[in-house]
Amino acid sequence: MTKSIVDIVAEEIQERKMQAAGMERGPDGNWYPIGVRPAHSLTREDARDPAKYRAAKLAAEQAGATVSVIDGDTDPTIRNTDKRVVMESKVATFDNKHTKTRWVRADLETGTGLVRRRLQAEREGFNIRTFHTLDDLPDHDRTIFRLQENAANAES
Repeated sequence: MTKSIVDIVAEEIQERKMQAAGMERGPDGNWYPIGVRPAHSLTREDARDPAKYRAAKLAAEQAGATVSVIDGDTDPTIRNTDKRVVMESKVATFDNKHTKTRWVRADLETGTGLVRRRLQAEREGFNIRTFHTLDDLPDHDRTIFRLQENAANAES
């Protein structure tokens, strides 16, 4: 069953509210206070360590569960206010046609036009993802952004 764009937007709004309240989703789909880790979970930093990941995976398999990767500790002022700094740039949105991803700067993913932008992306076959800084982007998308930003700066 496919979800309508209204359902998708409503779920994302609910998820933002829960994250702003200091909650994170566990591997079972339930919400937990940040810092209260569900069983068989690793932070992203720990998951990058092969030895830690192997040990967690083995323990999870023995318990008949799966390993889940969760966000590690974040700055509590960011966590509590849900206000991350959004980079300034001339490029507000760009597409990765290979992965069919439309990246939108986070300050544009609110307010009026949100549903219209999502519907337009859906019609064109793109999934929308947001970014606050270049650190949020995978390497290839970071390269695409830099090329477009350099072109925009060259025009002015």
